[in-house]
Amino acid sequence: MKKNKNVLVIGGSGFLGSNILEILYERKYNVTNYDINPPKIINKNIKFIKGNIENKVKLFAAMKNQDIVYHLASIADIEENIKNPFKALNINIIGTLNIIESIIKNKVKKLLYASSLYVYSNKGSFYRIAKQTCENIIEEFAKKNQYEFINLRYGSLYGKRSQEWNGLNQYIRQILKNKKIIYFGDGNERREYIHVIDAAKMTVDLLNKNYKNCPITITGNQTFTSKDILHLIFEIMGYKKNIVFKDNTKEDNAHYSITPYRYTPSISKKLISNETLDIGEGILEIIDEINNIKK
Repeated sequence: MKKNKNVLVIGGSGFLGSNILEILYERKYNVTNYDINPPKIINKNIKFIKGNIENKVKLFAAMKNQDIVYHLASIADIEENIKNPFKALNINIIGTLNIIESIIKNKVKKLLYASSLYVYSNKGSFYRIAKQTCENIIEEFAKKNQYEFINLRYGSLYGKRSQEWNGLNQYIRQILKNKKIIYFGDGNERREYIHVIDAAKMTVDLLNKNYKNCPITITGNQTFTSKDILHLIFEIMGYKKNIVFKDNTKEDNAHYSITPYRYTPSISKKLISNETLDIGEGILEIIDEINNIKK
């Protein structure tokens, strides 16, 4: 009888990671969560190891007998990367090197790395720099060592359990609190939104497909301008539209506007699911979650 594969999810307590963990468990993988934070949802069948990616000894031990590693751990908030660049680069790049070293020493067969569409951009500041660098490092080590990799370039994720700095989460919180929103930009910025559950399912589906040693773009088929999204949120909440658009003077305007495509990394294949959660339902879900937290 073929044994179920062992999967280590580094950063499994986070927004995307927690959803990936649940789907891996549902699909009968032997799952371990390695994270600096405890999981928000406890599943006694999913092993939890508390640790960070700077701890090489713990990483090495956690990776023993693992077949597959998902690397989702990083400082992902662009504003945090700008404010604390040395800390962010150390964790995002040196932490990734620690993971690769443990993968090689433990002879792990496959690495899936959570990158971003910002690798195509000249925006994103130190966050983008780290993602571009880590993709190149992963690819270069794979040429000399026997592990397979997929660099996962995610679009704009939304859904429950998201960080407060997540785009849609920020919009909804501000509108719920003030019944209006101050938006930095002209409202014509475009994003390809994908619900985190759809992204997580597609990410796990890759384990049963023939992709290897390549980048994969995972994004939605729901493209909206910021103005359209804000109008949708106001309509769902039943509030009169009250949006104040201001010129973006924040830092170096680190977020891309209509498209991230400025820089040319290795060309990826783009995956879009045929069955996706509707963004209106996703917005309602976030509103309910925020309201329940307040109670």
